[in-house]
Amino acid sequence: STRRLVSASSDCTVRVWDEPTATCLNVYTGQKAPILGLSASSDGIMVASGSEDSEVHLWNVDGTPLKQMMGHTAAVRACTFNQDATRLATASLDKTVRIWDVASGECLFVLEHVGRVYDVQFSSNSKKCVSSSSFATCTVWDIESAKADNNEPEKTFKTGSGSCFSCNFVGLDKQLCMASEQGTVFFWDIDDTKSPILELKAHSEIVFRTSLSLGGDWLVTSGADKLTQVWNLQTVSTNIELQKMKAKEAATEAPQAPVGDIPVEEDAEVVIEREHAMTGEDGLEDLLPLEDPVEQKEEGDMPDIVRSIAMSEDGLYGVSCSEFGSLMVWDIEKVEMVVRCKVPAVARVVKFVPGPLKDETSRFVAACDDGIIRVYDIAELLQHKTSLNASLDSESFSPCSEIGFHDFCIRSLKFCKDGQRFVTGSIDTTQSK
Repeated sequence: STRRLVSASSDCTVRVWDEPTATCLNVYTGQKAPILGLSASSDGIMVASGSEDSEVHLWNVDGTPLKQMMGHTAAVRACTFNQDATRLATASLDKTVRIWDVASGECLFVLEHVGRVYDVQFSSNSKKCVSSSSFATCTVWDIESAKADNNEPEKTFKTGSGSCFSCNFVGLDKQLCMASEQGTVFFWDIDDTKSPILELKAHSEIVFRTSLSLGGDWLVTSGADKLTQVWNLQTVSTNIELQKMKAKEAATEAPQAPVGDIPVEEDAEVVIEREHAMTGEDGLEDLLPLEDPVEQKEEGDMPDIVRSIAMSEDGLYGVSCSEFGSLMVWDIEKVEMVVRCKVPAVARVVKFVPGPLKDETSRFVAACDDGIIRVYDIAELLQHKTSLNASLDSESFSPCSEIGFHDFCIRSLKFCKDGQRFVTGSIDTTQSK
């Protein structure tokens, strides 16, 4: 049988390749924006592609256009056919997943999310789908009972902060895996949303993509560390069962013992490691297990890694951000934290808007891993703190405004002297001002 491969590119084309000979068979040029999402039907006849301009195209593998699905209002990041290619799911930065009827091209269901959606996958029986989105969230939806809109998720899985860029059903749909910005792939029991059953340290940077082989035996991960790795899921499954057994034993012997402290006796096996650019580093980091990074600290302490700090020009206030979403405002003279709040995504950079603090009207910004710049007002923060008579918690406050320029995390931000303009740099390889 013919083995074919499809590839998408920022040059707005999709190419169909003969895999054994690496020969390009067809080029689809029907879209006018970079292709971000791509899927081929299981019979190898149809291809669906989603682009940065929100369009979804359905076409024959020979390059013949079939349909255009219109409805998304922002970039389409993922497309996936169900098993018999009767339905297509698309995920978009417009915070929705859409389920389409392939025969008619009509949108059947809209699944609304709180944040941007980066990936979607069907279960093997096509009765459910799982989506990954901002706020480190993975959501399971019941397709059989879905309505045209106003659908509620069946289950929601969260891993902390940041964005989840990819997800998959694994283990005959009894588990799911989700990628994190901390380089970890989390495995969950589909019936337990409280805590993951396994944490696989797959990469040293953000995990952008996970992909399951057709037989379900292999998992491929790719990350910002320029590595693509292939994992033996049988070994991962063995670790999952080992974790369950150890957890049950620990619960019997010491009910309060945390599952995360249980040792794993067998490491997950990296079958293939493909390095995309020479890094000059040898060897791999320890794969399993990760200790819980969020530890209980005394009030006023940063609970995890400090990513950035900034100070107002008059030296009255400082602000700091941490790896797992904490944002803290400090009174410099009193050397104490006055406000703590949670950021929906990991903040990499914090900066005060230039200018002296006049009547507590100063603002600062937090540049986050989901590509959003969140603006906070000192006066509003302190007012909330005063009304609560306590440090601000994660449920009490949201930024006064949000600015979205980038698709991925912002690593650098710089203001001009008057504070009227700023520039940002992101791992999506773009700059904005």
